[in-house]
Amino acid sequence: MASSSDRKELERRNLHARTELLARIARQFRGMAGITLTRRQACRLFYLPPDDCERILQELEDAGVLARNTEGHIVRGSRFLS
Repeated sequence: MASSSDRKELERRNLHARTELLARIARQFRGMAGITLTRRQACRLFYLPPDDCERILQELEDAGVLARNTEGHIVRGSRFLS
């Protein structure tokens, strides 16, 4: 079984797969305007281990694609409001 550091290294090396994953998650949130997920729900929905999921979600948050509401749930970010 691959360790967390092995997965991180593989993830960094496979830029195409990472880009596709980011786009897929963004499409999910764009297509479902009212979707609100906990971190755990997002990890299950996108079939990601918790550490990897958190890094991906944070990257999308930093880009404005996702945001956290007052309860800490993941929602569509400001990039989709216009």
